[in-house]
Amino acid sequence: MLRHEKTCKLGVKFKYKGGVYHPKRNIFQLIEDLGITAENELKFYPFQAVFDYEVFSKETGMQKHGSTEFVSQHIPLSFCVLTNVLGFTAPYFEVSQGDSHVLVNKILDHLVCRMGKSI
Repeated sequence: MLRHEKTCKLGVKFKYKGGVYHPKRNIFQLIEDLGITAENELKFYPFQAVFDYEVFSKETGMQKHGSTEFVSQHIPLSFCVLTNVLGFTAPYFEVSQGDSHVLVNKILDHLVCRMGKSI
């Protein structure tokens, strides 16, 4: 420990292959380079929907596809959707009754229904 303390420099050095991450410029930044400016209210869609699935992991045994090995499968148990679309601001929650395909179809039906009523 004494030997380490004599040579240790405070801080951690991280080395990333290819350098640190730099996010790509978005479309609005790119067109600003061309002298085109978009108003802030045009940059963001006013309505949003967020959703969350809860799943369990079911072991399926080893399955290999190319260089990828699958040992389990995610099975959807429930989901919740929340949106700021007027008239649909209450959370929407569904629990699987045993068929995950029915559950996935319910969330898609719910979102499509909300989209149609927000237009």
